[in-house]
Amino acid sequence: MKKTTMKSLLLPTLTLSLAVIGLTGCIQQSNSSTPTPTAPAPVVAQSGAGSAEQDQRNVVRFSDLPMPPGAQLDTEKSIILGTGEDWTGRVLIQTPNSPETAFDFYRKELSGMGWREITAVRAATSVLTYVRDGRVATIQLQKSALGGTDVSVTVSPEGKPKTDG
Repeated sequence: MKKTTMKSLLLPTLTLSLAVIGLTGCIQQSNSSTPTPTAPAPVVAQSGAGSAEQDQRNVVRFSDLPMPPGAQLDTEKSIILGTGEDWTGRVLIQTPNSPETAFDFYRKELSGMGWREITAVRAATSVLTYVRDGRVATIQLQKSALGGTDVSVTVSPEGKPKTDG
């Protein structure tokens, strides 16, 4: 019975460890709230200054993905692989905005960054899907139990249809 318990714990522990290593290696810490133009995205930057900085959580900035003002990255549950505009993964964000405001923000800002809308569904859990340069972004938004909105952004390479022959 003990062997079964050890085996059942090994895979989740190994998976979590690899996710943490991948996230840690791909996110850069910076003391500036404005990333430098040469810094690869995504970049995690501390906001605020002085003692107020201690009360601020990490905010994230992407060169190809808009972030609502005051958005906070959940670094424990996010995974980012790659750099620049070639990253893939899942980013979990908490924003103080209402789900309706967050939905409108992403819909407006993504189009302005060259993303082409594929679908948009406004509901209790809203979903937006966009495509840009061979990548697909799916954004899920729902009201947070703590107030504001929980946002899950998944970015992956666009699938190519299979052809016969």
